[in-house]
This record gives sequence, structure tokens and C-alpha cells, in this order.
Amino acid sequence: MIRRHKWMHSRGFAFAGSIDATSGRYVPDASEILTSNPKPGSFYIPRSGIYPAKVADVAYGAADRKRGLLAMNASTWNDHIRRAAAGWEPYKVKGLQFEAKYSSDPRAVYGSGKLFPIVWVPLLDGREPEAVIVSPAPAPIPPGGGGGSAAPIPPQLPPIGPGGLPPPWVQPQPPTPPSGPTPPTSSGGYVSGRYVPSPSQILTAAPKPGTFYRPRSGIYPIKVAEVAYGAADRKRGVLAMNASTWNDHIRRAAAGWESYKVKGLQFEAKYGAHPSSFYATGKLFPVVWIPPRTGEEPEAFFSKPSPTPPVGPVVPPVGPVVPPYVPPYVPPYVPPTPPVGPVEPPVGPVEPPVGPVEPPVGPVEPPVGPVEPPPYVPPTPPVGPVVPPYVPPYVPPISPGSGKLGGVVAGVTVIAAIARLLER
Repeated sequence: MIRRHKWMHSRGFAFAGSIDATSGRYVPDASEILTSNPKPGSFYIPRSGIYPAKVADVAYGAADRKRGLLAMNASTWNDHIRRAAAGWEPYKVKGLQFEAKYSSDPRAVYGSGKLFPIVWVPLLDGREPEAVIVSPAPAPIPPGGGGGSAAPIPPQLPPIGPGGLPPPWVQPQPPTPPSGPTPPTSSGGYVSGRYVPSPSQILTAAPKPGTFYRPRSGIYPIKVAEVAYGAADRKRGVLAMNASTWNDHIRRAAAGWESYKVKGLQFEAKYGAHPSSFYATGKLFPVVWIPPRTGEEPEAFFSKPSPTPPVGPVVPPVGPVVPPYVPPYVPPYVPPTPPVGPVEPPVGPVEPPVGPVEPPVGPVEPPVGPVEPPPYVPPTPPVGPVVPPYVPPYVPPISPGSGKLGGVVAGVTVIAAIARLLER
């Protein structure tokens, strides 16, 4: 069995496990799985009576027990372990359950056997095994070097890539764009989803936007920004360098950044030869990404994707692919234009047409010249003598009090008038 110390774990040495080709997750070797005294940055298989809180207490100590316990529960590598609310009531989350329901496979799922699950005990910074274990080894420190007692010499490890350790997962290559501007020349590779430049891409003098640069003694971030972006954009450039996530492997502190009130990049000779090596892994200055003025990360600038490793097998969709629903086009409502001037009502009743209306045959020729009005026709006089209207004769009124004689006279007068009328 190979003994591996916490010192090696915390500095990202590659171990004896392998990368699963389907899931892209690290699978530890049996020699890497601890059965007692779990430590941060190690794999551990519990036994009966051992609960997550006890593992965190032993691995992180009483002071960091809660923080370490939540880091274990948040690790995506531990997603094969069943989570439930039992025992995690104070934290109000569903947490890991250590039950003898797993097989011997380190990534076995619940219900596959009768063994306890293998759990990843992360460092307090929460890194996954792929970031901690599958990393290039730092440059070895010779015995007695650097003053003080001799530092342990790490083992010689094969390089990542063909003939050595496999990369964390297969990097998909984007299709070649049919047209458009040509992207910058790229010859780097990928490790843990981030772009890793080749040695020919790392400048050692005259840094420029959109390049990688390794500083030397006496060169500070503000000087790099001044050379790369110019004095006018020095502040904007140094803040863009500090905000780049690609530069997260470089230690940040408040020293030298007091005027900006942030923790900024520290250029110290404490890094290994690998462009993405962490602090305290060697005696070289770190490689820094100098973003272009538009602020892209290297993956976007070099037209390469920055993938996230899939968890578990990738299941293709079942059934036909249904295109998204596109609602039909509805033209906007246009209100009618009101008539100009008063509307004349129609004169007389409108007679409906009788029978079918035959369309005109051939084109309708417009009249030539002005349209003459029809000639005036006088009305035709009536034929025969004109009979004047009848006017009854004047009958004087009968005064009241005339008695019977007056009534007789009135009756005779009426009869005479009727007789004259009949004579006509």
C-alpha cells in the first residue's frame, strides 16, 4: 500500500486512481480509501456507528466541524450517496446517510450492495477530487533547499495526456465556423475545464491584452497593466486582471491594493512550472492571464468551450425532438380612418337590384370630353277642360230664436243646393 500524506493531498498530486470515461469523475484506487482517521482531501469508507458529523469532527477538528460537514454534503462527488433530512435537522438540509447499502465500486449507488459508501472528504475550500488529485505535480524542492529543514521530495509522476495520466474528461472540439473573423492562434490544452497555454504562448516581456504572462522579480500587477493597457487604462486593466477567474490559482491579498479596497493578485515566486499550479507548489512566479479590453476569459477569447464535467452517464433524449412552440403572427390592430367632412344621408329608399348583376364585358372606356346633361323636357299639360274645384254656395247662418220657421227655411235651402248639384 502506498502511503500518501495530507501534505501531498493539499498540493494537488496525482494519485493511483483513474478517470471514468463515461462520467468524467475520478475513481480512487483501493490504496487511497482510508478506513480510519479521515483527513481533508482524502477518500474514506465509514463503518457501523460512524456518522457524517463524527467524520467531520475527526477530519477538520471541533472548530471547523460544521464548515467541513457542510463541505462534505455539498460535494458533487458524493452525489451517489443517499441524502435525507434525518440527523441534519439543525442544518435544515438533506444530508448524507451512511448506510450499508452499497457495493464495492467507489461510485456505487444506493441499494447496490451491503457495504458502506465511500465518501470524499474535501478540503475546506470545497474543491472536488478532480481539482485536488488530478493536477500536475509541483517542481520538487531539493533537500535542504529554501532554508530550514528539508522538504519531502514528491514522487516523479507521468504527464497528463497521451502516454501518461488521462485528462479529467474528454474535451469536445467546437465545429469550425464557416465564415467570420479568424480567431487568435491557439496551441494550448485543457485541464479541469480551463484553458492551459502552451509554453510558446506565455510571454516573459512586453505583456499585451489577450495574452499569458509570467512576471519576474520586481514586476507588480499595476506595472503589468500599465505596459499592457497604457497609462490611461491602467486602473481598468489591473481590475480586469484581478477579476478574471482564470487567475484564481494566484493568491490574493490586500497588500498593494489598498487604494482599490479589494484583495488583489500577489506576484510571488511560490508556484510550480505548470501554468495553473497553486500557491506554495514551487519557486517560480505565477502565469497570469491578461484579459482583452472586452474582458473575455481565455476559453472565449480562443474560441474554445469551457466545459463542465458531467455527473453520471449522459442519457440521450427519448422520442422525437419537439421544436419550441412559436405563436402565429397576429398583425397589429389599425383603427379605421374616419371620413373627412359631413356624411350625406341617402335620398329616398334604396331599391335592391333585380336579378343577377352581370359584370361588364371588356374594359370600360371612359367618356371622351365633357359629359353633356340631358335636355330639358317640360311637363305635359292635362288633356280636356279644366274642372275648377267645387266651392259650396254661401249659406247665411240661422240666427238663434227663429223657431220652427227658421228650421224649415234652412231645410229648403239645403234641398235646393243639392238639386243644383245634381243638375251638373
